[in-house]
Amino acid sequence: MKLTELQLEVLDQVGTRWLRPMDMGARDGSHHSAVLAALVRKGLVERTQRGGLAYARGSYVYRITTQGLATRANAPRLTAEQNR
Repeated sequence: MKLTELQLEVLDQVGTRWLRPMDMGARDGSHHSAVLAALVRKGLVERTQRGGLAYARGSYVYRITTQGLATRANAPRLTAEQNR
C-alpha cells in the first residue's frame, strides 16, 4: 500500500490507545483530520465517536489498527540525505 509522506508522518503519531487529533499535534487548520480520514479508509486507523459529543470539535478519537502497525513497521523511510 502506497502512502504519502504526510500520511506516514501522521501514522507515526497514532497510538494504540484512543487519541484525539490534538493529542497527536493537530491544531486549528492542520491537516490531521483529513489525513486521519484517509488512513481510516485504508484500514490503517480506526475511529470512534466520543460519547455525547456528536458534531462537536474533537468528537472523534483514533487508534492504529493491526494492519496500521504492520504498515508502519514495514514502510520505507527517506533518509536525511534523501529528505533534503
